[in-house]
Amino acid sequence: MAAEMDNVTSNQQKDEEIEKMEKRLENWKVFLLKADKILTWEKPFYPYVLAGTVTLVFIVICWLQPSILTSVAMALMIACLVDYLAPTLRNKYADNKDWTADQEAQFQHICIALVDAKRYIQGVVNSVKKLKSEKPKHHFILVMSVLGFVAFIGNLIPNLLLAYLIVLALVLLPGLKHRGILTKYYALIMEKIGKLIKRKKKAE
Repeated sequence: MAAEMDNVTSNQQKDEEIEKMEKRLENWKVFLLKADKILTWEKPFYPYVLAGTVTLVFIVICWLQPSILTSVAMALMIACLVDYLAPTLRNKYADNKDWTADQEAQFQHICIALVDAKRYIQGVVNSVKKLKSEKPKHHFILVMSVLGFVAFIGNLIPNLLLAYLIVLALVLLPGLKHRGILTKYYALIMEKIGKLIKRKKKAE
């Protein structure tokens, strides 16, 4: 009974978060739908456009080799430009007169995905905090192992290349997930691991 009450409360909280997210993104829903179509590869050439854009940006960065201060200044300039142009673009293109029920459902789906991602991150953070309070030694070993692995990878791969690979993976991740490619290869990997474990048990 208590578990059912917790589930009901959790669902109510999630619904409230989704409503807040929809209100917060109401003025941007036209742009969000267009971005979602690109990120989820609605057309076959979209992944190539995404990969090409990310590659071009990093080629320019590699060619210019800006300092940290210059990079921060340029990022803030872009943010300022977007903040300045956003209201004009929103008023010009975000016309809700032709908004359909399918588009509204897609917008709700985007908000649900954003809320799910937010709750997942919060869950991971809470789990780490709980581990730290209940099992500090395990928390210390886990954190040191992860940071050591990250430091090793960072030392092994050049910074710009590592940043490029991370950004490219993040940009392509929604499409890979939407197309079921991640699920497919995850299942194949788990199947291979299962077969290896069975072989070792038989050998023993």
